[in-house]
Amino acid sequence: MRALAPLLVLCGCVLSGGVLPGCTGPTADDTDGDTADDETAGDTADVETAGDTDTDLPDDKVDTGLALVYVEGSAVTSVEAWIGEEAYVSTSTSGAIEHCRITNVTEGVPSAELCPGCSFAFDIVLGAGAATGDNCEHMRFTADMFEGDAWAYAFAPTYTYGSSGYTYDDVLLFGYEYGGTFVWTPWAFAELVHGGPEIDYESIFAYTAYYYAL
Repeated sequence: MRALAPLLVLCGCVLSGGVLPGCTGPTADDTDGDTADDETAGDTADVETAGDTDTDLPDDKVDTGLALVYVEGSAVTSVEAWIGEEAYVSTSTSGAIEHCRITNVTEGVPSAELCPGCSFAFDIVLGAGAATGDNCEHMRFTADMFEGDAWAYAFAPTYTYGSSGYTYDDVLLFGYEYGGTFVWTPWAFAELVHGGPEIDYESIFAYTAYYYAL
């Protein structure tokens, strides 16, 4: 089972199993300090067009900065199956602007892994994805970036996390193998709609990711 471990990172430049392109910053020959590494030696200003007032980028580009990334989803569960949809979302740090949303169908069967105290647990596989938003290319998001990924989800009405002793109520747990051991980690705030079988969830943490102009 391949776990999407980068999603557990709270902050940084990790995205879909690798470093977000451009996270290392400008190269030695980039002297203007405002765009990505695709600069020429000695370049000190970007090409501007009439009416462009940002002074550092052409009109059709989005400036370098930070974005928030989080996950939300919903599913209908039964004794035998999980059928749902999950979205990987990038927004501005204020949340006012949505840069891109990757939506995947999710399907699951009862998990082979035990989850003590959980109401249910499923082994999940992500199906075909769709990308929406004006800045997906800018964020390096693609429709197929999570297709075929697999992990486990479990719902617990109450869950106390490890040695921290912190207790979560109504939490979706993320299950993955670590060091040869299968572990459950609090992953998303969850709600059983009308007591079930539908579940809605949103990741507990959003992490920040740097992005650079294309």
